[in-house]
Amino acid sequence: MTGRPSELPLASNKKALWLQRALLRPVWTIVVLGVIALTIEVCQQWPEFFFPGHAIGEVVRNLAYALIGAVLFNWILIEIPAQRRRRLAYVRHRLALQFLVQSGPLMLAWYRGAAQLLGATERSLDAWDRSSIEKYVRSIYEKTPTVAQERRQLLGVAISGIQLSLDGLEAAADFFDPDVAVALSIFPAAKGIHQLQPPAAGDPEPWKRDVHIAWELLEGSRRLYDALLSSVPDLELNVEDGNVIFSDKSTWHVSLNELVREA
Repeated sequence: MTGRPSELPLASNKKALWLQRALLRPVWTIVVLGVIALTIEVCQQWPEFFFPGHAIGEVVRNLAYALIGAVLFNWILIEIPAQRRRRLAYVRHRLALQFLVQSGPLMLAWYRGAAQLLGATERSLDAWDRSSIEKYVRSIYEKTPTVAQERRQLLGVAISGIQLSLDGLEAAADFFDPDVAVALSIFPAAKGIHQLQPPAAGDPEPWKRDVHIAWELLEGSRRLYDALLSSVPDLELNVEDGNVIFSDKSTWHVSLNELVREA
């Protein structure tokens, strides 16, 4: 065989993509196929414009009916049960997903509350600028160096909680949408390539490790929030309910502006 063999897999992939889109939009697919079949039914009542017009019409009409049956079969027996399982998985694990989305912004809420409570000199914190976060956090550590020990413990607890949530979601990963599954698979935690570790006890610059953890969690939270927003927009994620309470009873809440960049 001569020609362009490399185009054969490409053509096959395009056909598979078309079929996948058709199955994912069963109502529109059935409507289009129904219009085609009905049009041919009407045209079959007219005299034949060309030979073998009627025979071709019969083949196309029967094919349209067969495809309608196949789409209905896939919709009723496969897609509807799959969508039911998908909705159940999201609802069942909503709190874990919400906790992961809040994890990054909660770091910034702690920074803001600690800066005010300890009287840190740096007052400007840009959630979308890593260097701004590092300056802010460094000012907290420099103002009160003893905060390092408490902060190390808090970071350890936070990382353990995130890993626990990810472990609990692992069994349901097959039921999540692809974008959500990918966001979860690369979410930073206590294991894997994006492993997070609190600063060592003798670290002379603990704020750097602190900022690294916060930034990684922010990026992970943003990816997951975007994926959930596009895949399951009706899922209730009460993101701004997340808060940090300090010893002086002051409460600092999560802001959506830290997850979605303002236009």
